[in-house]
Amino acid sequence: YVVQIKKEGYYTKRFEAIIDQDGCTICLEGIDLDNLSGVFDKQEKKEPLSSSITANIPLRKINLNEIIEIENIYYKYDKSAIKDSAKPALNNLVAVLQTTPIVIELSSHTDSRGDNDYNQELSQKRAQSAVDYIISKGISIDRLSANGYGESKLVNKCSDNVQCSEAEHQKNRRTEFKVVRLMDNGFNGDKNLKDIVEMESASK
Repeated sequence: YVVQIKKEGYYTKRFEAIIDQDGCTICLEGIDLDNLSGVFDKQEKKEPLSSSITANIPLRKINLNEIIEIENIYYKYDKSAIKDSAKPALNNLVAVLQTTPIVIELSSHTDSRGDNDYNQELSQKRAQSAVDYIISKGISIDRLSANGYGESKLVNKCSDNVQCSEAEHQKNRRTEFKVVRLMDNGFNGDKNLKDIVEMESASK
């Protein structure tokens, strides 16, 4: 089963519920069984299965303009094409966009090495490559914008002519997104969860 939890102003959470498989009477993906109540082991003859489940499932609040780094987005040196190793992280962002009605800006940043103008152009190409990948997964272009900031927003001391390690420079070569707007009317209309999952499966 697929379970989806929605609340206005929060990121939608979706997960799988496994029923009577691999020793689980009921298991919820990513939810600790200690947080469940009212479910009894099917091997206990004295206790019937409960008809209800109680679980504490936290949702993350959507904060406009909060910058969230997308981890593990790396590019080949001097290139803007998306590497295969970066696709799982972008697929996670696609999943967020499929379930949460938000409009985002996706940004790319470089370290300070190299010409400023060149770094600006390269970061713009990298951000656009990430956006193009997300669009290829069925997300509307109207919900995305790509911006490259070059080396203008360093997160540490590693500016021009400052001696830094490769690990320190790597911290500046990052890809981020921020929510710039909530969508007024959502994006799935009156579709139920079953129809939404089928629609997403067809677009893969």
